[in-house]
Amino acid sequence: MIRVNLTDECRALLREFGIDETVAVHAVQHSHGKLSDRGLKSYCAIRWLNGFRGLFVFGTITVQTLDEQTNRVHIDEVKIPLVLQFARVLPAGRFGRETDIAIVLDLLAESFGVPIRCHPDEPFSTLYSGPAIYNSEKSAPFIQFRDKPVDDILLLGTCQPGNGYAEHFWAFSLTKYREWLSSHEKFG
Repeated sequence: MIRVNLTDECRALLREFGIDETVAVHAVQHSHGKLSDRGLKSYCAIRWLNGFRGLFVFGTITVQTLDEQTNRVHIDEVKIPLVLQFARVLPAGRFGRETDIAIVLDLLAESFGVPIRCHPDEPFSTLYSGPAIYNSEKSAPFIQFRDKPVDDILLLGTCQPGNGYAEHFWAFSLTKYREWLSSHEKFG
């Protein structure tokens, strides 16, 4: 079973959004869909709670092992900075249980993200995957916002400084999400 480490910021958001921590952990350990990037660093999971609503989890893979017999990577531990409640209808579109999780991630980023890029020659996107320029310590990518952010932003995604790439990178707007969530019934 995957070990789940919720960040302190995530725990605070869970309290604010009315999500029980055990439900968030369960969403990772018993997901209805998962997605990781090519470098096996970012991790997304979706857990439907009823026919119309569910939880979306975004995090980073911190421990993984290779099963040498099957040559498959097993995810052992994840660090989770963000758990979101969602409904089938988002500002950017609608989806259902059969929708691929990559499309759900794109809809969430389009609904609640702000356009960024990690390389000056690339177009802005609410969900950026592409070339990235890194700081001198190679620990963080260059991030340029299309518009000056005027609210709380949570930067999510994975960076691969060794190959100059960023994947599933997005700037999640807590303000946009809070506004949307306030117009929908909170989860119990």
